[in-house]
Amino acid sequence: MKKHLFLTGLSFLGSPSPLREVLGPSLSVAGGFVTEAVEETEQSLRVVLKPAAAAGGVEGFETPLIYERRGELVTKDNEVFRSLGVRLLSEAVYYPFAVLDRIGGYELVVPQFRGALSELLSSETPLAGVLVSPSDAAAIGQSLGLGERYLLLNKRLHEALREDKDTLVLDAAASSPDAVRRILQQWAREYVF
Repeated sequence: MKKHLFLTGLSFLGSPSPLREVLGPSLSVAGGFVTEAVEETEQSLRVVLKPAAAAGGVEGFETPLIYERRGELVTKDNEVFRSLGVRLLSEAVYYPFAVLDRIGGYELVVPQFRGALSELLSSETPLAGVLVSPSDAAAIGQSLGLGERYLLLNKRLHEALREDKDTLVLDAAASSPDAVRRILQQWAREYVF
């Protein structure tokens, strides 16, 4: 099993991914981060950034708001990725494994974040994540007015991950949920449990 595993083709924001379901309480010893919806209705969505350990049940972590939609009004906070996001990526190499449960969104427009991500991806730290698909990136870009540069950054991330010999990018939309879960469990047995 390759050291890095990324799921793509999962088109939901803020809700728990199969990755989090498989890793469960072991997230308490993971580096990296997860995104989580703290409010989700038909008219609104609020998403926070959490250290992976917080998703595993460890308390006392900062969980700032990174995205909010209230009707037609959409806001985002780049500063969270310049500070906390960079710190979480930089510290992830000190954990037994890392989780990036939603990567490839608007955080890619933050140069400091991209640099920290590149360093983590080139480290020896096993890493599992959920990767924003190009079609979801197009929707994100349109809703936030990010333009073509953002789409190019998402495309380059996909290309870099697919070309990396230590990385498996699995299209979850083209696989059965059971097949995705089996691959996640295999990765977890090798690198986590």
